[in-house]
Amino acid sequence: MYFNEIRNQHNNNKSGLYASRDLYNAEKEYSISLYDELIDEWGNQKPDLEKSLTVLQNVGVQTFSYNKFSEAYKKIFDNTDKSKINELLLFLFNNSIIGQKISVNWQYTCVDQYMTIDFNKSFHVNTGLKSRLMLTEARSKN
Repeated sequence: MYFNEIRNQHNNNKSGLYASRDLYNAEKEYSISLYDELIDEWGNQKPDLEKSLTVLQNVGVQTFSYNKFSEAYKKIFDNTDKSKINELLLFLFNNSIIGQKISVNWQYTCVDQYMTIDFNKSFHVNTGLKSRLMLTEARSKN
């Protein structure tokens, strides 16, 4: 899907190579498409999915802690019971919307179905959704 977007965005030039502009434009379109696909796929079973994704958007960064997610959750949902927060994180995790670091790489359940969530470790929003959710990369303050 992403590569198709790159082809759609590509403007032929003398070299025939893809330009950075083609890749960035494709990333935006792919991110919107992935977001819309999630809403279409889960909208009936999970009517609050858009609100749930808004929580991620309000977190503001691609890599976040449980506490940061919990704070953003409480600003959107009325029921701020810890079990509801965990339930949402587990849904996002099981559907590879968020992942966690295994060794040195971010992993998602779509790649490793035997992964288990660890609420004490940082979470990472799937890069495919980064543009649509307007997330930035968390930077350490050195």
